[in-house]
Amino acid sequence: MSEAASIGRMLHGRVFEVTERTAADGKVLVPLDEASVRSAAAAADAAKVEAVAICLLQAFTAPAHERQIAEILRALLPGWRSPPPPTCSPWCGSTSVRWQRSSTRR
Repeated sequence: MSEAASIGRMLHGRVFEVTERTAADGKVLVPLDEASVRSAAAAADAAKVEAVAICLLQAFTAPAHERQIAEILRALLPGWRSPPPPTCSPWCGSTSVRWQRSSTRR
């Protein structure tokens, strides 16, 4: 099994989805549902997650939703198992190419 597949299996069940959709051109198609963020935060907290990487599709064109999620998480879970604080994918690299934005390898 490849390292990427192994990491994928390890993370399975530790991916918490939120409701939102942004088009490739940055246009918001579905606004961020803050209730879904609160639900994901509660699930992550219950799972004793130690770090959060926020990775939304098209965030490199419109990072507002990722930033909003990070702010909500910081407000809901102050001092939450930090460091590290929630990390947004555009803060790590805002390059527009075809690979999984949550991938640890390029």
